[in-house]
Amino acid sequence: MRSLNLKKEFEDLRIRTLLSGEYDSCNAIVTLHAGAGTDSCDWANMLYRMYTRYAQSKGFQITVLDYQDGDITGLKGITFEVTGDNAYGYFQSEKGVHRLVRIFRSIQQARGRHLLHPVMCSLIWKMILILS
Repeated sequence: MRSLNLKKEFEDLRIRTLLSGEYDSCNAIVTLHAGAGTDSCDWANMLYRMYTRYAQSKGFQITVLDYQDGDITGLKGITFEVTGDNAYGYFQSEKGVHRLVRIFRSIQQARGRHLLHPVMCSLIWKMILILS
């Protein structure tokens, strides 16, 4: 019983240490921009769905601020706000380029092509000012 409490206390301390940055306690504004092509738009949509499900599992609220549909499928771009305790801290490692690489079954299908579908994820923190 004591070991379970120690494990929980250790995990709580680890999370508090990881989320101790200057802006980690703030809300997050996340923007996804798909690269060229339908597959990138589809990949951006998959990332958005993944982020919303992750946010819901943490008890965060999602508010879509801007949305642009893809030409055929998916989305070209989306900006959304994640509201909750330490939202920026949890999402800050997601910034950068996320790449979906298509793997072919054979060399003949690839024909020397390298299919890479990038999506850029940018992230900023949103400070909440409390006026007294």
